[in-house]
Amino acid sequence: MTASYTVCSIDPGQHGCGYALWTVCVEQLSGNSRPLTSVVLLEANYAPGLVFTQERGQPVVKKPEKWFDDVSVAELALEIPQVYIKRSQGNQNDLVFLAYAAGVADGMLGAAKTILYHPHDWKGNVDKDLGRDRYSKALTPAERDKLCFVRGTRCKEARIHGLTAELEHNVWDAIGLGLHHLGRRRRGA
Repeated sequence: MTASYTVCSIDPGQHGCGYALWTVCVEQLSGNSRPLTSVVLLEANYAPGLVFTQERGQPVVKKPEKWFDDVSVAELALEIPQVYIKRSQGNQNDLVFLAYAAGVADGMLGAAKTILYHPHDWKGNVDKDLGRDRYSKALTPAERDKLCFVRGTRCKEARIHGLTAELEHNVWDAIGLGLHHLGRRRRGA
């Protein structure tokens, strides 16, 4: 008997989220043997996120109406912000908005199970470019083909769906988080 379910991994951002959708197929074999599990990347991209504006000096958040069509997410792997006291970069108040964006993503998808990860828990102290290379190598050629908008080029050289490097980083982190969550790569590896 074979059963499957969808897992979504999300790297939230203030203006959008990188996401990766995975299908997990579990085939129960006869007897007491362990089930065979296969994990396949279905899709990865950048979804429009929260729109932060100011009205009368107060922050206002406009939520997106919908992210995915006809996808029922059973499990959500979600990165949540982490405060780094000694290596602070930028305004730490931005972490409040990132936490809110993560909460909105969780609420919008309505997954039965949500697992929260701090960045250090799943990727360690890995440089963005090195992380992208490692996550790309952990994907199958068929999975990498789903990402590259320029067929026949390596993902390392082509932008995912034509995204800017800044936005593409969120997508690669969502892929890396999904790979970690689903047991296809270890922390920092």
